[in-house]
Amino acid sequence: MKRPIIVCCALALGSVGTALASAPEPLTQKANRIASAASTKAAAKARIEAAALSRAQDRAVASHKRYQAQTAAAARKDQAKAASVQAKAAQKAKQEAQARARAYDRAVANHKNHASRRVVAEKAAQEKAAAAAARRAKLAKQEAAALAAAQDRVVAYYRRSLGKDDSGLAMAVKRIEKLACFTGIKDRHARIGVQLVDGKIDYFAYYSKWKPRTCSIEAERNGPYSRWEDNGATSKVTLVDDKGAFTIDRKAGGTFRFNFHDIDRMRYCGMSGKINGSLTVVRGKKTCVVEGVMDGHEG
Repeated sequence: MKRPIIVCCALALGSVGTALASAPEPLTQKANRIASAASTKAAAKARIEAAALSRAQDRAVASHKRYQAQTAAAARKDQAKAASVQAKAAQKAKQEAQARARAYDRAVANHKNHASRRVVAEKAAQEKAAAAAARRAKLAKQEAAALAAAQDRVVAYYRRSLGKDDSGLAMAVKRIEKLACFTGIKDRHARIGVQLVDGKIDYFAYYSKWKPRTCSIEAERNGPYSRWEDNGATSKVTLVDDKGAFTIDRKAGGTFRFNFHDIDRMRYCGMSGKINGSLTVVRGKKTCVVEGVMDGHEG
């Protein structure tokens, strides 16, 4: 069964080839036309594809050019921005430098002014110190002169008490005793000197100092600048022109308490106000007991 089939197939194929070989000429021309038309279509399609590729290339080139233009514009914008930032930074640096220069100039000027003021202040302080030293020297000289004068008056009074009266008759010898006390320090103190004649106060000199203020009061029994009144153990001494008064209380053991009553501080100290209080001197003691009489001296 197989062999006839193979033979039949071979014969069929051979007949087909014979038929093709013996085909007429018009069939070949048709095939050529078909091939030519296909070739033309292929060429047209190739041209279309080439035109599309050219357009795509043009679009790509245009897009690339736009990208380059945008990139260049962005770069120029960034450069301009960077230049503006640099310019602002330079302007700020210049302003800061100018501010530092002005601050330095002010500091130099302030230093010069301070130095000038310091020189003036030092000169003024030196002049003030010199003036204060001169005042202290003058005051010390005045105090020394006042103390010397007071001592001279005490000595003169003592000599008079032992001398002769106007008639030339010798005075009876009297028992004279002197008391003195001091309290305080060099620049702030009070002191008093008292002379007793036959146990009675005959003279006293009070002196106080509260630098630079000083007070000086003295009174002599039967003298021209005070009036004396005795009443038992108490004596009252009224100062001239009613500028104040003392009451002096004598106690046993040689204690004498001087009570100040509205003593005119302007007359005796050179400052406003009144002196009140008390000062107690005791025989044999160098220290006074002072209450109130120094109040207000610091003013």
